Amino acid sequence: MPVSWSTTLVLGLLTYCACHAEEDECVVGVVGEPVSLPCLYSGPPLDARNFSLEWRRSGGQVLLRTGWEEGQPAGTDTGTDTGTARLPEDALQNGDFSLELSAVPALRGPQTFHLTLEVGGEEEGSPLCTVCLRTVEEEECIVGVVGEPVSLPCFYSGHQMDTLNFSVEWRSGAQLLLRSGWEEGDLVDLWQWHTVATNTTRLPEDALQNGDFSLELSAVPPLREPQNFHMSLAVGGGEAPSGPLCTVCLRTEASFTPPSVQRLDPPEANQTTFLCHSVGGLPKPTVHWLINGTWAPPAGSVTTSTLPMVNSSLYNITSRLLADVSAHTNVTCSVESSSLNQILNATSYGVKVSPVASRASDALWVFSGGLCLGVAVLVVAAIIYQVMLDKSHKKLGKTHRGYQYNYTGSSEAVGIQLEDWDGSGSQNETDG
Repeated sequence: MPVSWSTTLVLGLLTYCACHAEEDECVVGVVGEPVSLPCLYSGPPLDARNFSLEWRRSGGQVLLRTGWEEGQPAGTDTGTDTGTARLPEDALQNGDFSLELSAVPALRGPQTFHLTLEVGGEEEGSPLCTVCLRTVEEEECIVGVVGEPVSLPCFYSGHQMDTLNFSVEWRSGAQLLLRSGWEEGDLVDLWQWHTVATNTTRLPEDALQNGDFSLELSAVPPLREPQNFHMSLAVGGGEAPSGPLCTVCLRTEASFTPPSVQRLDPPEANQTTFLCHSVGGLPKPTVHWLINGTWAPPAGSVTTSTLPMVNSSLYNITSRLLADVSAHTNVTCSVESSSLNQILNATSYGVKVSPVASRASDALWVFSGGLCLGVAVLVVAAIIYQVMLDKSHKKLGKTHRGYQYNYTGSSEAVGIQLEDWDGSGSQNETDG
């Protein structure tokens, strides 16, 4: 009975094959997202020769044609149905002739892309590079955050396996990530992938009981492109694994660090240079600049470069803005990761007083205002007092002149009476 179960199980597992053997070597691209088809040249130097490159899609369609004459670009033609196609900026210096597509087209199946080299008007023999591209929709890929755990799902719902001898393998391309073996329900063999970053792989503890053979990664590694992971199963001792029971696409993301903005002095030709820098993210982000938080700089004033980190699949990004702004202008740099729905901002503020000086200045203004108000009140009070004092003096002056007149009149009357009295003194005395 166990033998018949094994035969039935193997036949049943063959129906789960999700991809052909040649697809394991394909670059996986998410529809609508950028992708790079790798091609590195290590032959004789080309910087002093006249040559041209041509990337073609299976079927003969030209995606990109470019040439150099003694190290200088001599023109580039691109296709249209795959978005923008270009080579890396340092292609000639580093021999990196990878085809970079800004947006992966939807393909019905895996397709091959060929790069041919023509030197001095003569085409080389076989293609310099042949790359297979397989596309998936965004929702088909598991999204993992770099450094965080993730589970790649794989469930088996066939025959009971607790009485069988079998093994399972998880691979990424040719790299073995995990191998586990069972004999009549007992785990007898286990090999797990370990890295220097303490990343480990394992199966769920109840894998055999629940048929859950999902691959659990303790920490997602950084992957510049989506990558396929395959789980295959072999029944019986020494038998080769069947076709993949499960194929899972993994796409990774990592958040960039908050950007830093540096204002360079002195200005260049009456223009100020700003540098925005952010590191350790995936995939490549978009950089935006805003001046005083309202308007974008003119076209041609921004230069942005995204470079891979050393010994890593993560990226560093540096953006340079050259703008004619005053020293009081605020300039903001925004690093946007659309896949993470994340926007990180940093602002270079214009010349302004420090908070301490600002508080001291505010206090001085308050004191000055209060002092001015007090002086104004005193001046008004002094004016009112002076007016009242003047009125009082005028009134007193009129009263004084009235008294002086009355006194003078009385004196004259008395004088007259005295004179009259003296002139007729004898008569008065006689009469007396």
